[in-house]
Amino acid sequence: ELKARLMGIYGDDQYEQILRGLFAAILRAVQAILSHFDAMMERYISVVNELIALTGAEKATRIVMDELWRLWPALPLRCVTYVDKLCTYQVLNPIDVINYLLSIDGLSKEEVVDKMEMSSVWELMRLLIGRQRSRVQSAKAEASNAARFAASATEAEADMASEKLEEAKLGVESVLEATRKMIWNAIGGLNVVHTTLSEGAEGSMEEAESGAQEKKKAVWEWRVLGFCKEVIRRNTSVVEANIGDFDEFLRSGPVEAKFRETIQSLKTLVLSDLTDPLT
Repeated sequence: ELKARLMGIYGDDQYEQILRGLFAAILRAVQAILSHFDAMMERYISVVNELIALTGAEKATRIVMDELWRLWPALPLRCVTYVDKLCTYQVLNPIDVINYLLSIDGLSKEEVVDKMEMSSVWELMRLLIGRQRSRVQSAKAEASNAARFAASATEAEADMASEKLEEAKLGVESVLEATRKMIWNAIGGLNVVHTTLSEGAEGSMEEAESGAQEKKKAVWEWRVLGFCKEVIRRNTSVVEANIGDFDEFLRSGPVEAKFRETIQSLKTLVLSDLTDPLT
């Protein structure tokens, strides 16, 4: 219905521009007071969801994140909060957001370095992956409760208890698969960033003499490799259950030597120490 109305007024595919314009207007309206964001989203959520359905989730994520990115340099922490709320409203998919944050298409190496030096980018990815880890824990707890209920169910409750247990098991499988996808999408994006920046790490003679290039490399490389380690170490139970993903990743495309070494060492860690307190 909305598509028919919009196409009648604006023409084919103009709803993408409507989505962009709507989010730009929302962000302008709430810029002064953060609490207004929830009120605006509750007011327009049905329209936003229809526009996203018409646009497609991946393209819609890019449109919304592009609008947020315009504000990012001036209001980084506010933008992190906005994205977190949009994921809660299911307007944005966390996996698509991480893909966007690690996307370097069309960026110069200097722009990629600048992006990787933004603490808020890493904080948002850490937040989204942490939220996903909490979903895993909640789904497992729900499955445990369902199993206990099924074990003690009376004859009259047996069918319902069995159905709830199966639903809970499917919920665990679904959230684990989403977590697995998020982890390896993040690592794949980190690999592309690391490979791209490593190719330009030599810099000019002037930069080498001043130490500026080496200093910049230390910052982005520390963050890229460190975050890769953190993602694996904090999700050991998920990656251990799919240990073949390590080898598949290393076979799937070019992996720079230092990044490959990091992945191989993490695989060894997962295999040898499954009682890591961070898991």
